[in-house]
Amino acid sequence: MDILYLVDRLENLIASSRRMPLVNQIIIKEADILSIVDQMRTSIPDEIKQARRIIQEKERILAQAQARSTALLEWARA
Repeated sequence: MDILYLVDRLENLIASSRRMPLVNQIIIKEADILSIVDQMRTSIPDEIKQARRIIQEKERILAQAQARSTALLEWARA
């Protein structure tokens, strides 16, 4: 599940919660918020793994481009 989707759900839960009169507090069902937190806990490692894979792929592409440019420069000099 997408972490940003879960953050939006959490925000919507807060926005739609019942406000207590005369104080700046809201009432949220514990089960609702704990459910979202549990889903976030399982989603974050997947998001981090995906980000690491993207960074590794970027580094591989950059290294490959650097090697090609070096080879082209050597060829041009020859």
